[in-house]
Amino acid sequence: VSFGRASYTAPEGGNAVTVSVHLSRSLDREVTIPIVPELRQGASADDYSLSATSVTFSPGEKRKVFTATATDDQVNDDDEYVRLTFGNTLPSGVRKASEQGTSRLNLVDNDVPPQEHTPVLSSAVFFVESGYRVTEGEPVVVLLKRYYPDTKIEVPIVITGRSPGADAYTLSQTVTFEAGNTEASFSFTTIENKIDDDGVWVEFGFGTMPEYTHVRQDKATTRITVIDDDQPEITASFGSATYTISEVREQTGTTVAVTLSASPEREVLIPIRLTPRSGASGDDYSVQGGHGTNPFRVNLLEDGNEWRIILRFRPSDSLSQSFYVRAWDDSEDDDGEWINVSFEPLPEGISAGTDGRIDINDDDDPPEPVDVQVSIRPGTLNAREDGGPASFDVSLSSSVDQDVVIPLVVSRLGGASASDNSAIPESVTFAAGETTKTIQVRATDDTDEDAGERLEITLGDLPDGFSPSSSFHTVVINLVDND
Repeated sequence: VSFGRASYTAPEGGNAVTVSVHLSRSLDREVTIPIVPELRQGASADDYSLSATSVTFSPGEKRKVFTATATDDQVNDDDEYVRLTFGNTLPSGVRKASEQGTSRLNLVDNDVPPQEHTPVLSSAVFFVESGYRVTEGEPVVVLLKRYYPDTKIEVPIVITGRSPGADAYTLSQTVTFEAGNTEASFSFTTIENKIDDDGVWVEFGFGTMPEYTHVRQDKATTRITVIDDDQPEITASFGSATYTISEVREQTGTTVAVTLSASPEREVLIPIRLTPRSGASGDDYSVQGGHGTNPFRVNLLEDGNEWRIILRFRPSDSLSQSFYVRAWDDSEDDDGEWINVSFEPLPEGISAGTDGRIDINDDDDPPEPVDVQVSIRPGTLNAREDGGPASFDVSLSSSVDQDVVIPLVVSRLGGASASDNSAIPESVTFAAGETTKTIQVRATDDTDEDAGERLEITLGDLPDGFSPSSSFHTVVINLVDND
């Protein structure tokens, strides 16, 4: 078996070429001969087509044909061809002829090669801005320009520098300048996170430039500065756990420092409350501005005991502010008084440290012990149902310089009840300087026969320094019946 010719030619855009296959003699049986193409000189399956991949000879036939067509494309692909063979497997009794056992199918290209354009001048490319400031999580459009825009060029953008904390930033970007355009841009989005990471930046520059293009060196880079929108975690604390102030006039008060663990990066107000404890009151102390700095606001609360201080911290301020507390000198013996110093609810992102304590040193001596006797006179009285009141006196053996309360205990005997007499106070209050109080008791004029009823009035538990008279500490009032 052989091809009719050693070569055939199929032009792009032309008619199909007829390829013939011949047997050296006819056979008395049917045989099928495969047609196997081999691509040469860059040819591909898209560059041509065959009408058949095999030919079949009927008994007595010696010639068969098929057609080949070159694909009309827009590619300049000269010198491509296809080598036509019969493959390696032929029917029994058939072999490849020594001449024209293969054939060459030339694919003639009809495309004109592109004309190479050489720019007149080398184009300079540069960044328009030296830098951008962008809030984290936001995009930014980076502008570029060039001179002599006569051709299309593709410019690679790379990262040329970065700050600590900017390791997560990557960039794989190519910017295209179309022919005739002097401007181009690309978009870059900063990373949003929950970390307080001020000072992060990343710098862009140019990679390997295309031919006839260079970088303008004074604008070869641009920097993206990321504006952090996260607040640092801050703790507000007092400079000391305990402070001491004294009533002694010659001594000064104390300065209470309030310190932030980091800059708040914004203006914040830190509210503080001073609450007296263990008998202390607003009369025992006062608050004013600290040394070298003034609180934003200081005021005494409505109860007259607690103070509120509001300190203002700004990013440019020191991390420590203070206020001043002093004790008032009084004449009372009031040891053990102290003031609790605590933070009120703080701004978001700021947590409170432990409370502070201001101890008030008292400079007063305890009062001299007193020994005042309390008596009730006379010892026995009668109160008639149809008569006047029975009067008795509660007396102090000496006056005192402060109010004192003397408790009374009333016992009802002989069947007496509360309705059988007028009200009797549970205690008697002596103002400073008073020594005697008179109490009147009336018997209720009822219709019941209730002879033998009586009241017994004694002293209750007396304050320190007071004691009952050994002779006159009980009074008995007989409720005399008239029924």
